[in-house]
Amino acid sequence: MRWNKKPPVKSDKTQTIRSQKRGVVGYSRKTALLEEAITQMNAGKYGRSSAALKELLALDPTNMEARRLFATLHLRLGNLLPAKHAFDSLIDEAFQRQDYWLAESLLREYLATAQRCVPFLEKLGSIYQEKGDALEAATEYGKAIDILIEDPDPENPQHASQLYAKIRDLAPVSLLHSDWLHSLMRRPANYYPVSLLKALNRSLPPHSTRAQRIQIVRLLLDRSTERCHGSFRIRMA
Repeated sequence: MRWNKKPPVKSDKTQTIRSQKRGVVGYSRKTALLEEAITQMNAGKYGRSSAALKELLALDPTNMEARRLFATLHLRLGNLLPAKHAFDSLIDEAFQRQDYWLAESLLREYLATAQRCVPFLEKLGSIYQEKGDALEAATEYGKAIDILIEDPDPENPQHASQLYAKIRDLAPVSLLHSDWLHSLMRRPANYYPVSLLKALNRSLPPHSTRAQRIQIVRLLLDRSTERCHGSFRIRMA
């Protein structure tokens, strides 16, 4: 589609009619720029796509489609930090409007590339929580916990424990049958921070089995006997 092609010469009457419809022409220009940006992005011509989006946003700074495309463009170029900022802004606006479908779509698009983004996993879990889907919420929170165990949050050392508390409150029965809890039981004790193991011991759901409770305590003792011995009680069913 050649948008830069010069139009044929028109009569004065035609030019007058066109001048009376500048508002419509302005709208059409934004539509053309959006289509151009999409076409160029799909063709892998990211520079041209970026130029079209910048021009469109100069005309309409709040254009949601253009802002999302720009976020996607950053993602495709591997610019994860600018992409995260762009997606975060769009996600927050979607939350404010309670447009959870859009928020989920934005989160999943970013997480498809940056799977270890804990704040986005937590937000995705909160969307499922708002929808009343406890098991899916617990699953997303569990993914975030796994990442925090491997790479703790220096600004919030208790983050993993806080997320586990959310899982416990959301789906205590489902948790006991989830892949996440079963994988926890198979991993070595030194894989987990003491804070998370203490939280597990304190807050295991009442439906948990005696064997599961004993396993958590064993992990605690193996992890840090001096720090943990005597600081908790074994909860038996």
